[in-house]
Amino acid sequence: MSERQQGIAREIPQEEVFRVLARTSCLLAREFERLCRKYGLTSAQYNALRILREAGRTGIICSEVGERLMNEEPDVTRLLDRMEKRGWVLRKRGEKDRRSVLVRIMPEGRKLAGRLEGPVNRLYRDLLSTLTPRDLRQIVRILGKLRG
Repeated sequence: MSERQQGIAREIPQEEVFRVLARTSCLLAREFERLCRKYGLTSAQYNALRILREAGRTGIICSEVGERLMNEEPDVTRLLDRMEKRGWVLRKRGEKDRRSVLVRIMPEGRKLAGRLEGPVNRLYRDLLSTLTPRDLRQIVRILGKLRG
């Protein structure tokens, strides 16, 4: 066995875990993005709609939307600009603090998020169908530990 083959055989487990997590994350993100595209939006837009739907009719400040997104979005303002142009959200300056901008979901955005709810849940079930409930709980626990 060559030195290179021995090195591969003694691979550091952390490296393997990192690669598996990265590949799996890319696969899941790609499938999620593909589903969102079928409905004419990006995964970041869907996640913003989901966050705003959960926030209720009063809405939340724009920076909070950015903090709650599943993936880091470098320009939340531009994301919300595009969504506002499509009639999915409405932004308004805060009455008490004019520096803050409140954003809330509009009926059209609520309707779109509702239409995606079933397909998104089916996608989750399909992609994770080989895992038992115990496996899923264990993955959540381990990944939570990893994030610290």
